[in-house]
Amino acid sequence: MKEGEIIKTGEFYQGDLFSAIVQDLRLKAPHQLQTRNLFSLSKKPRHEPIVHRIVQDGEVLTVTVTNTSGSGIATVFDQDVLLFLISALVREYDETQVVSNRPEFAAGDYYKFKGVKKYAGTQSKQLYDAIHRLQNTFVEYVRETSRKQVVRFNWISYFDAVTNADKSRIIKYQLEIPQTIIQSVIAHKVLTLDHSYFSLTSPIARFLYLYARKAVGRKTSFKESIKSVYEKSAAQESLRKFTHQLKNLQGKTLGAGPWQYTIQLDGRFVVFYGRQHIEAKSKEKISATLAALLTTKSLKGSRKL
Repeated sequence: MKEGEIIKTGEFYQGDLFSAIVQDLRLKAPHQLQTRNLFSLSKKPRHEPIVHRIVQDGEVLTVTVTNTSGSGIATVFDQDVLLFLISALVREYDETQVVSNRPEFAAGDYYKFKGVKKYAGTQSKQLYDAIHRLQNTFVEYVRETSRKQVVRFNWISYFDAVTNADKSRIIKYQLEIPQTIIQSVIAHKVLTLDHSYFSLTSPIARFLYLYARKAVGRKTSFKESIKSVYEKSAAQESLRKFTHQLKNLQGKTLGAGPWQYTIQLDGRFVVFYGRQHIEAKSKEKISATLAALLTTKSLKGSRKL
């Protein structure tokens, strides 16, 4: 995008057309959601603010996330709604060079995207609550340079739940996404994720996968101190408990296909490994198993003699 270029905005895909693009929509996440966690990792309402202070090249950037209602800061699971909308907007912009200023979708579209074949009234309420928390979660970026720069927004600026005639059921949602997210779509500052991300039930595992996707990318590995990763996670528990959770996740594969990662602890450091390392280890394991089987057969054969 050239400086000063005007980006067209328009109405979002609706009805059957929107449902059609959901079928093969690729999961995308913007960079700003991958470098530091901006969502609650607790399954209980979090009212304590999330604060990140980043010092780089003489500049200080402070990111503060708060909640403007009693519902608590939007969770890493609520973030799924944003990822869904961002993925659709990326697809729309790639095909039309137009970015919708007010996305519109039905609950069925959202759950189809996540791979949920059937959803009940409980899940419909969960979606409504997630959107409500996103709307009431306030994010502030303060950059201190030669002059102070401040950017403030809610994850969802506005939403309207459109119901049927007797108001007994929500037919669709109309949302407004902040410009900072729209600009990430336009600038293509997004990365593709594997859909298996939605199957991760551990909040910390979700954060680690998003972080690894940006930090490792397609490289073999990336190493960082546990304390640094802990601070970026904005976890509420102690560093000791966070480290214990990392130990429990060691060796487990996060993601699949080209975008799969695993972690190992190395003293005070955590090492993120990418697909190449995982595949190499898998081949080593298979070779070792085959060698053990051949050795066992050889021993049995020699005993008969």
